[in-house]
Amino acid sequence: MLCRFLSLRFQAANVCKLAATRRTTSLTFNLLLHTSRACKGTPKKPDETEKVTEKKADSDLSNLIKRTDSLNIDERPSVAVLLAGCGHWDGTLPVEAVSLAIHLDRRNIKADYYAGTHRIEWAINHSLGDGHIRYPHEFAEPEALRIAHDDARRIMEATIIHDTENLIDYKCNRFYGGLFIPGGDGTTNWLFLKDMWPVVHSFANGKKERPIGTISNGGYGTAEVLSGVKITIGKTEETVSNFLEDQWVKYMTESGANLQAGGVRDVVHCETYNIYSTPGHLAYDSHHYYDIYLGVGKLVDAMKENIERWQIDNNSDCN
Repeated sequence: MLCRFLSLRFQAANVCKLAATRRTTSLTFNLLLHTSRACKGTPKKPDETEKVTEKKADSDLSNLIKRTDSLNIDERPSVAVLLAGCGHWDGTLPVEAVSLAIHLDRRNIKADYYAGTHRIEWAINHSLGDGHIRYPHEFAEPEALRIAHDDARRIMEATIIHDTENLIDYKCNRFYGGLFIPGGDGTTNWLFLKDMWPVVHSFANGKKERPIGTISNGGYGTAEVLSGVKITIGKTEETVSNFLEDQWVKYMTESGANLQAGGVRDVVHCETYNIYSTPGHLAYDSHHYYDIYLGVGKLVDAMKENIERWQIDNNSDCN
């Protein structure tokens, strides 16, 4: 009887140790509770039923250990991606965001997606194709009043979209080796910019400087925080083709940005702030979706080594 009692106590101690070092699950809790109760009660001579039960418990625990061992932490380099919603005229341009997602996956880089919680109240009806702006009154309408955070899910349907506010503090974003901002007119919206500015500042400044990649007007707000940044949003004063592009160029130039004209497959690197940019759909030369896709791919390729090197150098700080 004493041997049986000591055996049970030994088993309880082992289970406690496993529960402390592995992910706690309901199965582990149930097994621990079962063993603890057995220790408190008067030990009885095991019968065949108890032996079968013990074998099943041991088997279940063994399977649990194998399953938890197989759930390894994703050790790929990871980056954060800022989205402004979904839609060329009032959110993030899908072709740029999806091209970015594909190339990050191609390069074996894990991406987490972030969007703000601001409302897109004056949504543009993309179904008309003429840039007609009207105030949406009914949520049932295709372009009804939207929240950027939820709207971004239309681009990444199978992905969890996180709140941009979670990226502002270095303690929260220290796990990421880089930041990407695909373009779209929604990225020039003040409601998006006010969330973007502190995030860019956190990634690009201080001792923990990390690479930032922008596509087309995704880099619109960078000049506000990074004085003199060398960047391309596709157009310059000599290559603008409409009033809106002209306003973007004037704003960034007045903010101190060193704007570069860029072809659709070009990548510009600012060594001062470690920012990479490609013009995407705003390139001065003629282009197609495939060209945008290739340009985004060159952006990811240019940043990959930088992202990996940062995470290796700062691995201890991220544990």
